[in-house]
Amino acid sequence: MSKTEFELLKIMFGNEFDFEVKKFIDLMIDFKFEQVLSDEFIFKYFANFEADKLNTSFECRIIGICALQTFVKQNWLCSQVFVSEKFIQHCDRIFDSNQILFENDEIICSETAVKYPCLLNAALKCFKQKWNCSLADIMWYSRSLITNQMILAEPSSRLYEELKLAALRFDDFINDFDAHENFELKLCLMQCCAEFSQFFLWFKDIQNADKYLKKAISLSEVSVQLIGNLGKRTKFQSKPTSLLTVDVKRNNIRTFDVVKSDLSSKMPTNIELNDDTLLKNIEFLDLKADLPQICPEEEGVLLASVAFSLKGGPYGDELIKEEALAFLEYIIHNTSTWSLKYKALYLRSLLETETKKIERTMMQLNELVDSYKDASQDINKLNLFYCAFLEPIWIIEKNFADCLRSLGCIKSALDIYMKLNLWESIVQCYQQLDRKDKAEAIIREQLKIRKTPYLLCLLGDITQDLSFYEEAWNLSNKKNSRSQRSIGDYYFDRKEYEKCINHYELSLELNSMQLNTWQHLGFASLETNNYILSAKSYRRFLQFEYDCFEAWNNLAKAYVKMNDKPRAWKTLQEALKCNYEEWRVWENYLLVSIDVGAFDDVINAWHRLIDLKGKHQDDDVAEILVKVACNEISIKSDDFQIEKLGEKLQKLFGRLAANGLCNSKLWLLYAKLLLYRREDIDKIRDQMMPVAAKAIDCAILRRSAGRDKSPIPAITSACWKQTIEGAQKKMVFGPAGCFQIGCSREGTNLSPTFTNDL
Repeated sequence: MSKTEFELLKIMFGNEFDFEVKKFIDLMIDFKFEQVLSDEFIFKYFANFEADKLNTSFECRIIGICALQTFVKQNWLCSQVFVSEKFIQHCDRIFDSNQILFENDEIICSETAVKYPCLLNAALKCFKQKWNCSLADIMWYSRSLITNQMILAEPSSRLYEELKLAALRFDDFINDFDAHENFELKLCLMQCCAEFSQFFLWFKDIQNADKYLKKAISLSEVSVQLIGNLGKRTKFQSKPTSLLTVDVKRNNIRTFDVVKSDLSSKMPTNIELNDDTLLKNIEFLDLKADLPQICPEEEGVLLASVAFSLKGGPYGDELIKEEALAFLEYIIHNTSTWSLKYKALYLRSLLETETKKIERTMMQLNELVDSYKDASQDINKLNLFYCAFLEPIWIIEKNFADCLRSLGCIKSALDIYMKLNLWESIVQCYQQLDRKDKAEAIIREQLKIRKTPYLLCLLGDITQDLSFYEEAWNLSNKKNSRSQRSIGDYYFDRKEYEKCINHYELSLELNSMQLNTWQHLGFASLETNNYILSAKSYRRFLQFEYDCFEAWNNLAKAYVKMNDKPRAWKTLQEALKCNYEEWRVWENYLLVSIDVGAFDDVINAWHRLIDLKGKHQDDDVAEILVKVACNEISIKSDDFQIEKLGEKLQKLFGRLAANGLCNSKLWLLYAKLLLYRREDIDKIRDQMMPVAAKAIDCAILRRSAGRDKSPIPAITSACWKQTIEGAQKKMVFGPAGCFQIGCSREGTNLSPTFTNDL
C-alpha cells in the first residue's frame, strides 16, 4: 500500500489503531481484502447489521473498503478473487442487489463481464450513510460512485449529482489541511485532487476537472514543461530538427524510495514501433540525463494533466496531441507504477489510432488486455489505481474491437462484441455489412430469452418501428430515457421538430446527462421558434461540450431572436475561440458587432473574412462604419475614439481597393472617408479624385453587365453629386464642372452633369 493510501487510513481511523483495527489494517496493507471479508469478526457484525441504521464504526468502513477493492480486483484487474458464499448471502440478505447500482433505466455496460456486483452494492451502502465524516470517507465514497458509473452503459445524472456533493464537502476539508507541512499528507491531498479531476473529466465537466487539476498542481513541488531539443525522428533524417522533450524542475530537493530494477517483467509491455521510416524512439542529440526525480503521486498529476488536455482541449488539435505524446513517453519510460504505465500506454494507443502507427496500436491494445490477465505481473496493480483512472477490461477489449472494425476486420470485431454481449456494437457491425436482417434476428433471439427495454430499443433502431420504443417505455414503468430519446431521434431525423421536442424533454427529465439529446433539443427548438428552450438546451450542452462552435453559434442565434444582442455577441466570441477558421461564424460576428456598436471588431472581422474567403462585401455595414467615422452617428461611449476608427477603416478600404473588392458604393464611401479625414487641400484632390473616378467606372461596369438599368449619365451624375457634396465640406471649388473626370471605360471624358440620356 502506498504512503498516500496509508495516510487516508490514518485520517479515517486515527493515528493510533486498536488491536482489532490494526489486524484488519495490516491485511489491507498487504492487499488481502478477501481475507478480511471472510473473517468471523465481520460475520458477527453482519449478524446485528441493519442496512438502514449504519453507523461510523470501523467495521462498516473496513467492509466498504475491502468490498470495493475486491470488486475492482476482479472486474478491472482480472485477479481471480475468492469471495466466501457466506459473505455473499449476507449481502443478498441486507442489500437489494439492484437498489443502488441501477435506478430508473440504468443498465450495466457488459452483463457478462461484471462479476460480484453485490460487492459494489455493499461498498456503496457502507459509504453512503456517513460519507462526509472525514476526508478519507469522502474519497472512498467518491471512488465507489465513479466505479458504479464505470460499469453503466450511459452517464448517470444521479451519480454525477452525488459526486458534486462529495466534491463540495471535500473542498471544506481540504481548506483546513492547506496549512500543514507534512509532505506525506500533502501528497495525499494532491492525489485526491487529481482523482477528482479525473472523475469530473469522465463526465465532461471541464470546469470542475480544471479546478481540481490546478489545485493538485499547486500542491505539487515539481514543474514539468516541454522544451525544444534537436533530434531525429526518422531513419533517413540527416539533419536534426527541433522536437519536443520533457524538462523537470523541483522546487524542493527530495529523494524517493523508487525501485526501478527488475520490474520490466512485471509491468505492461511497451510495444516498440516497427516502421520502415520512423525510429523506435526519437534520438535526441543532447538530452539531459539527470532530470530530478519525481514521486508516483506527482506522475499521477502529470498523467491527469495529459488526460485533461486531450479531453478538455479543442478536438483534433494536432499540437495538443504532440505535446501529450511527449508527456506520455516520459511517463512510459520513467514510471515504476503499474497503473500509471498502463494508462499512459492506453492513452498513447488512442492517440495513434488515426496515424500510420495503427499497427502498433493494435498490438499495444492486445497487450494491455493480456496485461490485465497476466498473473506473472504480480506487482501491486492497485497502487494509484483511482488516480490513473483505469478503464475496466471490457472497455479496453471494446476499444480493441473498435480498432479492428475501423480497419475492416469486422469478423474479428464481432467475435469480441459477442463475447462481451455488446449488442449495440453487434448491431452496428451488421448494419455496416448491410445485414440488417441478421442484426434483427440476433436481437429477437435475445428478446426471447429476456425482454428488456434496452433490447426493445435496439430492435426499434433496426426496424425503425415506433411501437418497439413504446413497448420499452411501458415495460420500464415509464422510466426508460433511452426509449423516449429514440422516439425523439426518429422524428428529428425526419425533420419533424415539433414532434420530437416533448420526447426529448421526457428523456432528459429522467437522465440529464445525455449531451447529444440536449444538442438535438436545442436545434429542434430553434427551428420551431422556441428560443427560450433552445437557449436553455444549448447552455446545458455547452456546460460539458464547450468546444463545439456550432452550438455556440446556434445559441447566439437564439439570443439574437430573443433580442439579446450583447449576449449573442459574447457568445459568438466563444464560438470563434473554438473555431477560428469558420467564415460563417465570422460573418455572424460581424453583423452582431455592428448592432452592438463594437466597430473595431467589425473591421477585424471583415479583415478575417477576406483572409478566409478572399473577399467580402457588405455595403450597408460599410456605410454605417463611414457614418460613424465621419461623426454623422453619435456614439455615447467613454472608450470610443473616432480618430482610431477612421484610421482602421481607411486601412480596410485600402485593402479592399488594392484587391479589387470595391464596387461603386464602396468607392464613394472610401472617397467620403478620405474627404472627412484630410485637412490638406492638395491631398484631398490627389486622393479623392482617383477614388471618385473608380466609383464611376464601377457603376458603368455594373450597368454594362446588366445588373443596373440606370442610364450612364444618371449614374455618373449621382456619383459625382455625392463626391462634390462631401468635398464642399472640406474645400471650396470653382463653378460646378470646372474640371472633368476621365472615364476610360466608355472612352470619353464625362462632365459632372448631363442633360440627356445615352
